[in-house]
Amino acid sequence: MVKTSTGSNLYRMSQTTMTNPYLPQEILDYTIDLLHDKPEILKRCCLVSKSWVPRTRKYLFADIKFHSADDLGSWKKAFPDIANSPAYYARTLSVGCPRLVIASDGEEGDCIRAFSGVTSLHLDGSNRHLSASEVSLAPFYKFSPSLKSLCMGPIIFPYPGLFDFILSFPFSRTSA
Repeated sequence: MVKTSTGSNLYRMSQTTMTNPYLPQEILDYTIDLLHDKPEILKRCCLVSKSWVPRTRKYLFADIKFHSADDLGSWKKAFPDIANSPAYYARTLSVGCPRLVIASDGEEGDCIRAFSGVTSLHLDGSNRHLSASEVSLAPFYKFSPSLKSLCMGPIIFPYPGLFDFILSFPFSRTSA
């Protein structure tokens, strides 16, 4: 503690304080890239600095799975501002019960359309709760311009627009 001429007390900062804590973003990105398969550590990296968040999100949100409408509801609750959600970072989107998720998302597809960077879409229709006439696949039509792989599990439905839906992804390489 140091006394000033006015008699007030000041605390001297520790000598271990870094004078210039700046590291080039490339070094930070490389460090995070090395941790790509360690999600618990990546979660901690998000707390280190705002500049680390975009790169960690690239790995933490690369593979998103909605097994139920509740999963989508949890996503919307965690990320109420869809435009600023980490959906952009998703590369694989798996939807376990497409009809329920679509019904939960609404015909506008406000949340589903936020996944615009998806390269692989997996739709599993083995959970049949609604009839084909109750829900359409409209939110998934052309939702990701970078889609390369479209996998559809057990026949999703006798859906009248199924072929139009598949053809709405002009760059898709695989379909199952």
